[in-house]
Amino acid sequence: MVAITGNAIPPQRKRTLDALNLVEPDRVPTGLWGTVEGYQNLRKGLGMDYHEDPMAYRTGSTTWTTDVVFELDLAERLDLDFVRLNYGPPGGSPGFRPIKREDVTCRLEVEADEINTDEWGVIRKWTPHERGGYYEMIGYPLFDATSAPIEEGLKLLEAYPWPDPYDESCWADSPMPGMTLRACAPAWANGGGNLR
Repeated sequence: MVAITGNAIPPQRKRTLDALNLVEPDRVPTGLWGTVEGYQNLRKGLGMDYHEDPMAYRTGSTTWTTDVVFELDLAERLDLDFVRLNYGPPGGSPGFRPIKREDVTCRLEVEADEINTDEWGVIRKWTPHERGGYYEMIGYPLFDATSAPIEEGLKLLEAYPWPDPYDESCWADSPMPGMTLRACAPAWANGGGNLR
């Protein structure tokens, strides 16, 4: 990843911003993210230092797994065009906080002794396997909103405690010092416009 020199735009940034602004780039921008175990194995395979404890990595959640952000040294080694920054609740890593069963407000698909929730209220349990594990989703706070008759579903959506996308404290432990929503995407943070 090339540093910005003067007014020159590094090719990785230009390529990525062109694609985001629907301008054909010189090639498709590349970026990676993956499970903690995959990330650890990639770093190990490339002879790079890595944390043996999977909980040492800041993870974010997607609809199917928890994933880890590729650190800048690996992004540079692989010549990636962009890195993903996981946005999370204050305190960040690992992106989840323990929750007691009696505090869960949605139905659970399975019972578990230790459960976590994320900023969206999704409930997960740690599911180990022979080479690590993953957080399995077992509770969905908007399940009833998406399966209810439309009027009832809309009321549930309106009452839902949505995360605040402008909460700057969610960037507190970003792997990129000084990274904030306003620094990353000022036009978006201020309510629209093209990314620059």
